[in-house]
Amino acid sequence: MVPRRRAVVPAHGGGARRTAGLRADRSGQRAASNIRDAEGKLQIAELDLAKWEAGELPQKRNELKLAREKAERRVERAEDALEDSRVLHKEKFISLAELDNSIVEEIEAKAALETAKLNINVYETYTYQRDRTQKTTAVVQARDALDLTKRNAERAISRDQATLVSR
Repeated sequence: MVPRRRAVVPAHGGGARRTAGLRADRSGQRAASNIRDAEGKLQIAELDLAKWEAGELPQKRNELKLAREKAERRVERAEDALEDSRVLHKEKFISLAELDNSIVEEIEAKAALETAKLNINVYETYTYQRDRTQKTTAVVQARDALDLTKRNAERAISRDQATLVSR
């Protein structure tokens, strides 16, 4: 935090010095406020990154893994059901339409499995990279903004102090 500066005002005269002191005081308050703002933005960016890494990322990966596992099981059941349907149809226990339904179910199950695998691949290859870049870039930018704000505050205070001393 930037300390507040108070001007020493002589009993008579010193108007310019008093004005410069007030300006320095306001400049210091403004600088401190800007620094607090930048620190807050950095903290939010860091929290967003941590939340994504600890919560959203593992949750998304678990969802994708679960979808793939469900699709794999569905394919296994559909293949077994198709085998049974072929045997039953051969022995005239079910109609050709029922056999066709089993074939369609197997095709749909395999398509769902391919979609689940594709979703994992797209997430890991593109979405994960994009999200990670966005979150880490936000932290870097917030850190850079804080550094710049601190340097600007130091320059402003130095300039105001120099003005105060020269009057």
